[in-house]
Amino acid sequence: LDIFDRFNFTINEAEPLEKDVAVDPEMLGKIFEELLEVSDRKSKGAFYTPREIVHYMCQESLINHLVNEVGVPYEDMKEFILYGELIRDADNRRNVGYGKGFTIKESILNNISEIDDALRDVRVADPAVGSGAFPLGMLNEIVKARNNITEYIIRKDKEGAFGEKYGEEFIRNWRSPYQMKLDTIKDSIFAVDIEPSAIDITKLRLWLSIVVDQEIDGINIEPNPLPNLDMNIHVGNSLIDEYEGIKLFDKSILEKKKKNEKKKNQKIEQMRLFFDSEEILNEMFEKQSQYFAEVDEGNKEFLKLRIDELRDQLINQRLREAGNTEAIEKYKEIKKEKTKPYFIWELEFAKVFKEKGGFDIVIGNPPYVGESGNKDIFRPIAETEFGKKHYLGKMDLFYFFFHIALDIGNENSEISFITTNYYPTAFGAKRLRLDLKERSYIRKLIDFNELKIFDSARGQHNMITILTKRKDEDIIAETCLTSRTGDADSKILNAITSWEDKQSKYNNLNQDNIYEGEENYIRLNGVLGSTVNSIESVIGKLSKLEVRLGDIAEINQGVVTGCDYISGRNINKITDKSNIEKNDGIFVLDMLNKRDSKKLNDFNEGVELLRDFYKNSDIERYWCKTYPEKKIIYYPDKLDGNKYPDILEHLLPYKEILESRLKTYNEKYHWTAIHRPRSERIFNECKIVVPYRAKKNNFAYNDVEWFCRSDVYVITQKDPKYNLKYLLALLNSKPYYTWLYYKGKRKGETLELFQVPLSEIPIKNVNQNTQNKIISIVDDILDITIQEDYLRNLEKHNKVSEYAREIDQIVYDLYNFTEEEIKLIEEHYGEE
Repeated sequence: LDIFDRFNFTINEAEPLEKDVAVDPEMLGKIFEELLEVSDRKSKGAFYTPREIVHYMCQESLINHLVNEVGVPYEDMKEFILYGELIRDADNRRNVGYGKGFTIKESILNNISEIDDALRDVRVADPAVGSGAFPLGMLNEIVKARNNITEYIIRKDKEGAFGEKYGEEFIRNWRSPYQMKLDTIKDSIFAVDIEPSAIDITKLRLWLSIVVDQEIDGINIEPNPLPNLDMNIHVGNSLIDEYEGIKLFDKSILEKKKKNEKKKNQKIEQMRLFFDSEEILNEMFEKQSQYFAEVDEGNKEFLKLRIDELRDQLINQRLREAGNTEAIEKYKEIKKEKTKPYFIWELEFAKVFKEKGGFDIVIGNPPYVGESGNKDIFRPIAETEFGKKHYLGKMDLFYFFFHIALDIGNENSEISFITTNYYPTAFGAKRLRLDLKERSYIRKLIDFNELKIFDSARGQHNMITILTKRKDEDIIAETCLTSRTGDADSKILNAITSWEDKQSKYNNLNQDNIYEGEENYIRLNGVLGSTVNSIESVIGKLSKLEVRLGDIAEINQGVVTGCDYISGRNINKITDKSNIEKNDGIFVLDMLNKRDSKKLNDFNEGVELLRDFYKNSDIERYWCKTYPEKKIIYYPDKLDGNKYPDILEHLLPYKEILESRLKTYNEKYHWTAIHRPRSERIFNECKIVVPYRAKKNNFAYNDVEWFCRSDVYVITQKDPKYNLKYLLALLNSKPYYTWLYYKGKRKGETLELFQVPLSEIPIKNVNQNTQNKIISIVDDILDITIQEDYLRNLEKHNKVSEYAREIDQIVYDLYNFTEEEIKLIEEHYGEE
C-alpha cells in the first residue's frame, strides 16, 4: 500500500464540475471495486458508478421528491437544486437579480420553509450500496440545498417572519454544515449490502464527509467523536426477508390502527392484550437514536444488546401468533450465527415505515448478475414468498431490486437505478415490466446504448431508469437513446443528461404510449407513431399487417446439449482428469482438434449418430456454411448403451459433468440424454437459419443436414401458402432491419433474434405471382452464394447486393412506402 504515499489526499468529495486537484474519498469506491478479483467482480455484478451518473440521479430524485412534497413547478425546483449556490450568492449581493430584487424564483422563496422541512424529513435507501456513492451523493445534495436555504432563513428572521427573532449567529450554529450532515445521516440515509467490505467503505466515506465540515475553534477544541452508523448501514441480503419459508415479522404492527376496525383474529387480538408492540417500538426507536451518538463503549454495548432484545421480542411475538413453535426453536439457532441469511426492511428500519410508510427515495446501482451459471444466488430468493411472486427464468438479479424498491418505497416514492438496458424487451423481464406498469409511472429512461459507461465492464450497455409510484396522469415519460459510441466522459454525460446532446434522440411520451402488447415491451420511441414520413410511420405500416411469422412458420432454437465440450469452468467437476483436457468434445467434436478427430475416427457403431454441426458464425446474409468442421453426437433420448457401446465409453469420463446438468436445469432425464435435442426433422428439411445475435438481419437458407447450436434459430414451413424463399427475401430486406431494430430486441446495436421477436415479425400476404417473382430473384442469389469462392469473390458479392436491392424495391412497393420513408430506411440501414 506504499502507493498511497504518492498522493495528496483530501477529505472533500468534489462535484463533477470541480477540478480534481487531489485524491478524495471517492477513490475508496474504486479501491472497493479493485479489491474484488475480476471474476469475482463479474459474478457479483459490482461496478464503480461514475461521479456524473451519481450526481445526476441524486439530483433528479431529490427534485422530483421535493416537487411531490411541496408542489412547486419542476423547472423552478430544478434550477434551485442545480444552481442554488449561484442564486444564493447573487441574492446576497445588492441590486442584483430580478423579480422583487431576488434571483431565486418566487415559488421557491414563498415555500422556502416547506422545502427545508421536506429536505430534513426525506428518507433515502440504497438496497445494494456497493462503495457508498449514492448515499454520499444524496447526503451532499440534501445538505447543499439546506445550506443555501440558511441564507434565506436568516433574511426572513431579520424581517420577523418567524415571530421571535433568533439572530444570525444562532441560526448559523443551529444550521452549520456539520450539524446538518450529522442530522441527515442519522435521519435520512439508509443502506444495505451483502458484502461486509462494502458496508465498511460506505461508513468510512460517511465519516470522512462529516470530518471535513467540523470546525476546531475556541468552542470546539477537539474533534467530536464519530457517530455509530450500525443502525443505518447494514450487512444483509436485501432480497430475502424470511428464513426457511418463515415470515419473521408482522409489518401490520407498524400500521396506524383505525377506529372501529374489524378485528381479523380474536386469538391474536387476545395475545396482543399482553404484548404492547407500540411500547416496544418506541423504546427501540429511542435506543437507536441514543446509539447513534453514544461514545462510551459499555453504553454502546448495552444499547446494542437492548435493541437486539427488542427486535427478538417483535419476531417471537409474530411466531407465537402464527402458532409456529418449530420456527421459534429455529430462530433461537439463527441468533447464534454471526451473519443472518435475511434482512427484514420493515423491522430494521421500522421507524421509517411507521412514520412514512416506506422510503421517499430508493436509489442505486444494483448488481448485474444473469441467472445462467448463478443458480446458487437465485435459488434462495426464488424459494421465498417474494421470489415466487417475481422470479422468472432467464432473469437478471437486478430485476429483483426494482421489485424490492417498489415494495419499500412509500406511495409517492421516487426510484432511480442504473442498470443494463436489456430489460425493456428481455424475455426474463416480463414480470418486471408488468410490475413497473402496474405500480409505477416512468419519469425518465436514458439508454446509453453503445456508449461505454463502466471502464471495467466494456461489453455492457447501460440505462438509467427513473420511476415514481405517484400515479399522476399528467406525468410525461422522457426518454433518451444516444447514438454515441466509444467512452463516456464528463462532457458527454452532462450533455446527454441535460437533454442537449445532438447525437441523442429525445422523446416525450404519455404513459399509455410506452408499453406494447402482452409482453409489455418498453418502447423508448413510443408505441403509437403519429408523424408521417418518419421511422414511426414505417413501423406503423408494418404493424398493421395481421399475419406474423410465428403464425405461418415453425421457429425453433438449435440443439442445447447442456455441455458441448470441456471448459475451464466444468472441468473442475471431474474427479479423475488424467485423460481429459480443456476443449475436449463431449457431445460436440471438432474435426480440427486432434484429440476430437482421433475419437471420431475410432467410433464404430456410434458413427451413425454423428451429424453435421454448425454455429451462429457460420451464417451470413443469404449464405451459410455447408461444409462442417464439427460433428454432434445426436440422439433424441437416453443413449442405448448396448447398441452404441463406443459412445457410452466416450461419455463415461464426463458423467459427473453430465449429471450436474440435472441439478442445474432441475431435470430428471438420464445422464446420457441431450438436454434439448429438438426434433431431428427441422435440421434435415428445407429451412431458414439465423444467428441469435447479429449486427444486421442475416438470414440464410439450406436444404441439407444442418444441425446447429443453441445460438442459431431454425425457421421451417408451417403454412404452405408462404414459401420459405419468399419469407427469406422479406426477412433480409432493409425495411425488416428497421422493424427488428425498433420493434425487436437489441443489445446495444446488436439485434437479438430469439424465438419471440422472430415470431412477432409481420408478414405480407401476397398472391402466388408476386411470391414467384421474388422467389426467382432469391434463386439467382442462392445460385451465387452456394459457390465455394463466394465469400472471397467481390464481384459475386456485388451481384448479390444488386439482386438484394431489387428485392428491397419490390418490398418498398408492396408496403407503399413513400420516397421520404424509403430514404429513412436506406439511411438507417447504412452501407452494405
